[in-house]
Amino acid sequence: MKKATALMLSLIMSASLLSGCSDDDKPETPEITSSTKFEIGEKQKEDKNRSEALIKKMADKGERTINIVQEYGDKSNPLVETGELTMYITANEDAIYTYLDYSSMGSQANLRTWDGDYYMYPDEKTYTFYRDDGMYYEKGDELQTFIDDLGEFKGSYDVKIEGEVYDADLFGDGGGYLNYLVFDDDGNIFACITAPEEQDAEADSEIYTFEASATADKSKLSVPKDYKERS
Repeated sequence: MKKATALMLSLIMSASLLSGCSDDDKPETPEITSSTKFEIGEKQKEDKNRSEALIKKMADKGERTINIVQEYGDKSNPLVETGELTMYITANEDAIYTYLDYSSMGSQANLRTWDGDYYMYPDEKTYTFYRDDGMYYEKGDELQTFIDDLGEFKGSYDVKIEGEVYDADLFGDGGGYLNYLVFDDDGNIFACITAPEEQDAEADSEIYTFEASATADKSKLSVPKDYKERS
């Protein structure tokens, strides 16, 4: 299991928890899959730490959405379980919605409010409510936690994905891998590239969906009307 996948699980457990262009002229970011073509470019002349700016924007707006989708396991080894892990968080100052889908474990969602926690089971369209004060202790720092685990900020780089060049923040912790968070023109993260420090080992590099923005999907911040409370 890759390091990023292990981090996603820990986040869920703790949460159970160009310039001058108009918007119409901005290219759409590509859909990220394991077969998406990418290339690490040169270091930019100016280091901007766009991740830090996005975290501040989330805090200022009181809204955030994070969506991570990553494959795990070794498909070349039939004895190793493989699958796809999805972790999704969207929140504002009133509620935090967390969704986890982890292969054979199925899916589960949690809605944390000031009244308490709703543990939702999407496959069954049911929920259980527990009165709790956990919302009072929420820090809204999921993105910061993820970035802290990626390591120290190393600078700004160009990254080419499907022929388009994007800005990326590079992080590394000296553990042998480098992590590039890739940004769209609005300053939101839409992908993460993990690459070995040895630049000739490109075969071990991977790209996966990692989306982060200072917005909230309000449709997720209440229990769906067709869900029934478990008895």
